[in-house]
Amino acid sequence: MKLLSKIDRTGNQRTALFFVVFLVTCLAWPIATTATEQADFDPAFEFELLRQHYESAGSIDPIPLQLFIERCQNYNPELIKRHNLLLSLATLHYRNSAWSEALHLYQRITGLPATLEAGRLYRLGQCQAALGDHQHALLSFRAALKHNPISALQAKISFALADEYGQLGLFISQDKTLDSIMKKHRSRSVRNKVELRRGEAALQRKMLQTACQHFFTLINRSAIDAYSMKAMAHLRSFEEKRGWSSVYTDATRLRQAAWFSFRTGDFNHALTLYTYFQNTYSPSQYDTQVLKHIGDCLYRLGQYSQAIEYYQQLLDQTKNGAEMDPYRRKIASCYQAMAQYDQAIHLLKSVIERNARTENASYAFLSMAYCYELTDRYENALEAYRSLESTTHSDFLKEESRFRQAMILVRVDELEQALAEFDQMTTEDSFISRREDTLFWQTWLNSKLDHNGPARIALERLLAQFPNSVYLEQLSPELPDLINEVRTDLELTVIDQNRNPYDLLNKSSIKPGLCLELPDSSSTSQSYSNCPATGPTECALLFRFHYDYELCIDYYTDSLTTQWQDLALLVTVSHLHTVLGNHKQALSIAESIKKLFSDTIDWHKIRPHRRQLFFPLPLQNELIHASDNYALSPCLLAAIIHQESRFEHDVISSVGARGLMQIMPATGMQLARELALDGFALDKLLQTQTNISLGAYYFRQLLDHYQGSIAPALAAYNGGQHNVDLWLSLTPLPNENFNTINTIAAIRYRETRAYVKKILTNLQQYCQLYCLDDIVCPTDISQTTFDTN
Repeated sequence: MKLLSKIDRTGNQRTALFFVVFLVTCLAWPIATTATEQADFDPAFEFELLRQHYESAGSIDPIPLQLFIERCQNYNPELIKRHNLLLSLATLHYRNSAWSEALHLYQRITGLPATLEAGRLYRLGQCQAALGDHQHALLSFRAALKHNPISALQAKISFALADEYGQLGLFISQDKTLDSIMKKHRSRSVRNKVELRRGEAALQRKMLQTACQHFFTLINRSAIDAYSMKAMAHLRSFEEKRGWSSVYTDATRLRQAAWFSFRTGDFNHALTLYTYFQNTYSPSQYDTQVLKHIGDCLYRLGQYSQAIEYYQQLLDQTKNGAEMDPYRRKIASCYQAMAQYDQAIHLLKSVIERNARTENASYAFLSMAYCYELTDRYENALEAYRSLESTTHSDFLKEESRFRQAMILVRVDELEQALAEFDQMTTEDSFISRREDTLFWQTWLNSKLDHNGPARIALERLLAQFPNSVYLEQLSPELPDLINEVRTDLELTVIDQNRNPYDLLNKSSIKPGLCLELPDSSSTSQSYSNCPATGPTECALLFRFHYDYELCIDYYTDSLTTQWQDLALLVTVSHLHTVLGNHKQALSIAESIKKLFSDTIDWHKIRPHRRQLFFPLPLQNELIHASDNYALSPCLLAAIIHQESRFEHDVISSVGARGLMQIMPATGMQLARELALDGFALDKLLQTQTNISLGAYYFRQLLDHYQGSIAPALAAYNGGQHNVDLWLSLTPLPNENFNTINTIAAIRYRETRAYVKKILTNLQQYCQLYCLDDIVCPTDISQTTFDTN
């Protein structure tokens, strides 16, 4: 001011005016710049950019994150609440196990609604527990229970609280917390989890017998789940460290553990336990069930001679003639597996002679007919099938008998007579299990006999009932124009004649990944920040907006108890499971959707990005790596895994097959020796990369053995190479184009036949969803979504 007055006194008014304008401009420029920046600042858009960068890179540069937080602090609080964005960022850190960063953000968030506050405190406690701060984690979980308005999170928070009590040595409080969970929650899964935690808490206190009691209580229940499997793992570790006698203190516990191992498919362990039982206790303390289970274990392990010895002991101990028949059938099955067909037929005849009108006799007729077919005695096989049809009361056995008779007529070139049999079958409404096969053979035989009109009618019925039939690719070389004409009339997708989805053995023809639109994330937080959260669905929307999908699923699942027929809700929960990698749960819900809405939704016309819900493609890197090594299609491997394990890496089947591609222990050991894998153990079959690599190598061997034909390789993968070689030896038609069809039709076991059909159908779907587009989107398939409306 003094300077201005001095300038004014000198009379230089023009200079004074210029100087005033300069000062005003310098002072106003920062204010105007800040206002402009705030006017251009869109918090939701800026956060979405940060989120996408975080999802792709796995972390966020601290400099732009700090600038973003500062700009949010200076932004108009009436338009956006800063805690919404911070909570979303904290959840992103939490999902990527960045515990320190997530903890820092969770601690800065205040003023949340009750439901979000409960979730924040629960996540805060999880971060503190992961960082070893169990005292503060305990306080956080206690506070979370007080803020939780509904029951969806109570069990999860209570279990976390019990774990922290155990970490701090507060075992009395831990027991009280577990008892409280048992009283409040009646679900079987929660109660099994409580029993497991009680046993593990007893282990912490070095109370071995108490822990064993809890574990035995758990495995003695009817359910086989992750908790009972973990309990059995604890017991097996006790076996190795403390010996058999300290764990199995009486015959009851030993039989419980052996029976559980048998039910879960661990036949080697079950056999070991049953053998130990025999050596420890007197014969009066075990009954015929023990001998039966030992024989069954030996049979499942391929030790047929030893199995016959145990079944023979059962025969010697059994006085009732009717009770002897099942054991004779089992011995006959062993002889049949050993290719000693005459001995098997002799035993089966003795079963039929004793009780010709029982179900034992019916299955004996079926097995005997198979043995006759395997030895090319077709007249005897026809006679056995006719006897089976006249004696059995089972619709399935009647259908199987009639179908096998017609197939024998095809093999002996009685095509007219075989066609008459198939025509009669297709007119009967009760003929269900073999309808697809029957319609195909009706179409093919009519085309071979130049009956063009009946061939078209049969093809129309086949396509109307089975639009994605596995047989269409086999009919395409001979009836391409007719197939596409019929598909056009039925408004179905026309098959590209230049593309064979069953011949995709090279990775070069595969286009993994599908370009899908991500959900619109432009919704402002105002839509959810003032939500009253009065019920599970509203709470789920809050957590879904903040990308906390695990807690979101908890509340959605609570909603499904009363809205179990809500299609949009089921689709949403299934998709969230897919995003989190819970593919088994996602596919289970997808199958439920199919059953519930089969009458109202045309599943053959469903849009591709929605069909990905039923045919997901996780583990792309592992699948592509295995396909590169063994010249296989990733889609083919995905189709096998989809059927075998539903993408669950640690599943163990009832027959002992393990992992994603369900490899038997003996097969896994043999493959590991061939590949010279050092330090291989059976537990490694549950590792994703090892299991896929061994499964792909094994399937490549089967493909090479069958000259690249997928169907017999799949049948051998499921039913054994020896059996498939026998089935293919019965195939009479020389036309190599029908290799797949003859293989499927010749499969004796219903399970293996359905298995091959299912995988070929899965392969069609995967090829359509992931292999047909020329434009490949780099977006990870696990990050994609779809419209649920």
